[in-house]
Amino acid sequence: MTETQSGDVTAGRTERADSGLRKDLGFWSLLAAGLGSVIGSGWLFSSLYAAQDAGPAAMLAWVIGGALMLCVALVFAELGMAKPESGGLVRYPMYSHGGLAAGIVGWANWISYVGNPPTEAAGVVQYAASYLPGVYEDDQLTGPGIAIAVVLMAGFVALNWFGVRLFARSNTTITAIKILIPVTTIVLLVASGFDSANLTDHGGFAPYGWSAALARSRRPGWCSPTPASATSSSSPVRPATPAGPSRAP
Repeated sequence: MTETQSGDVTAGRTERADSGLRKDLGFWSLLAAGLGSVIGSGWLFSSLYAAQDAGPAAMLAWVIGGALMLCVALVFAELGMAKPESGGLVRYPMYSHGGLAAGIVGWANWISYVGNPPTEAAGVVQYAASYLPGVYEDDQLTGPGIAIAVVLMAGFVALNWFGVRLFARSNTTITAIKILIPVTTIVLLVASGFDSANLTDHGGFAPYGWSAALARSRRPGWCSPTPASATSSSSPVRPATPAGPSRAP
């Protein structure tokens, strides 16, 4: 079988597989999925760790990291329009590098997806410890904290189990909250006590050197590891894959 014939067979299988997907996601649902996929607990935890590692120069790391992730996102946006297929994170590597590379990428993504819901659930419980005493002690979840995290993960499963349409409705609301809370926090912090002297009074703008800021820009966790909004979501609540079940991919 020639390479062209093999590609035609693969394309035919893809079309048959995607034909069974219900295209229930519209523009706003896809937009919410894309925005929600890059807003997680990292906006608090990673800003803390970045400031510890690089000082005020951590802001430079966010700019550099954001620019790099934008380049990756634009590539996936183009691929999503050229080949609007479900499972793009695995199918695109298969088209470009073959089945072995696609298999490795698929397993890597599966492992990250398996680890993401408990991580996010644990983060929620850790934050909740400020008003729910006894759920987080000695830098770890207690028995009640683990029970709450399990209930949260069960909620994630339920949202995914009942399909893309329920996901779209719930995720749009969740994304609005995820945007509102950080924006409100930033506005309140700046309004209540912003002092530009803090940028230079503790060892200068880059107290640990510029290399610390550059190193921090490539470390994972400051945002979603893959901003492939057209193909996946870093939220523990996931659609099947929005590039496939969408009315306008």
